[in-house]
Amino acid sequence: MHALGTAVELARRKKCLLQILSVEDNSLDFYPRYESSLQHNGSSDDILTALVTSINKTHGIKPEVLFEKGTIYNTILKKAYRQKSDLIVLGTHGASGYRNDFIGSVTYNVVKYSNSPVLIVPPNKEINTFKKIFFPVRPVAKALAAYDILCHFLTAGSKIEIAGLAYQMQEKTGLLDTLVNDISDKLTADNVNVHVSWAFGNAIAENILSAITQLKVDLLVMTSAVDVTPKPFFIGPHTQEILHNVRVPVLCIKRPGSPSFV
Repeated sequence: MHALGTAVELARRKKCLLQILSVEDNSLDFYPRYESSLQHNGSSDDILTALVTSINKTHGIKPEVLFEKGTIYNTILKKAYRQKSDLIVLGTHGASGYRNDFIGSVTYNVVKYSNSPVLIVPPNKEINTFKKIFFPVRPVAKALAAYDILCHFLTAGSKIEIAGLAYQMQEKTGLLDTLVNDISDKLTADNVNVHVSWAFGNAIAENILSAITQLKVDLLVMTSAVDVTPKPFFIGPHTQEILHNVRVPVLCIKRPGSPSFV
């Protein structure tokens, strides 16, 4: 429900279509004893109808409800691809419940395979505006290209803490400052403040998780620039550890570029 609340506010602010997807999991249909428990029934229809009515009355937007059947994460990915969705919003945990040090398997697989940006929202973390953002990147070309997507989640006065990641001190160069300068016009136009800092050593995930707590950020931005890997659909070890342990909303962006809801 916190993920839904966040999605509703984003849709209201950006004046875009919100689609609520309900998936009936049929992955265990070949086990006869599970069939009765997996049948779609009217109660879920009633709940979603009540939700849509409430959202429409409170926020002035009317979500579109979609019903699908299949393996949950696969169905989410296929539907988002066919609908050309600009963003997928998920809770960190679903039907399997909350477990320390692990996000849900559905969320993990959606993040892993989705080409669309994915916003994951942890329990008790519904946030209507993101004012303090933590953006860890390696100082490589186009590391800040994801700002073209991130900017649509920000409001005037937001602050971005850009953390340059490097294994050794000598890796610290002026490249990161140059990358920030490249988007300075956009930052000025959006009235967004940026502070640049550096983190060194091999404990990248630990440093990022520690910084999130110390800085009290309300959004973490994760891109492929955190882990160095050329493999498609591969989540590197640092990203895995962060996703499983983070307790703030995370915006996962694989491919830079502007979404169509601008």
